[in-house]
Amino acid sequence: MIIETKYDAGHQFWVPRCRKTFKTETLTFEGEEWKRQVPDFHAYAKKKEIVGIDIRISANNNIMIFYSVVDFDKKEDLSSSYAECDITHYSEEEAIEIAEKYKMNQQEYFGN
Repeated sequence: MIIETKYDAGHQFWVPRCRKTFKTETLTFEGEEWKRQVPDFHAYAKKKEIVGIDIRISANNNIMIFYSVVDFDKKEDLSSSYAECDITHYSEEEAIEIAEKYKMNQQEYFGN
């Protein structure tokens, strides 16, 4: 049986990310210095690569395709499993644009 997959090993794609960090803000008032941690959101895009394909057949003979995915710059790390419908088709610019929207709303986002 030949099962065609939408993507092949080696396929690369971009995912949007918005990460919450904290920066220290200093205020001097009446000779006293006050510091506080202020949330700061960082928008970026992360490049992913498919390194393997897992084909499963359910009890009622449905074919399910999952992809083993790693960060492009950290291929030695363990892979994550993504369903075929979870693979995005964003360019780097589109992924950053989506992440910037989350930054404006001060929300964390870790797309797929």
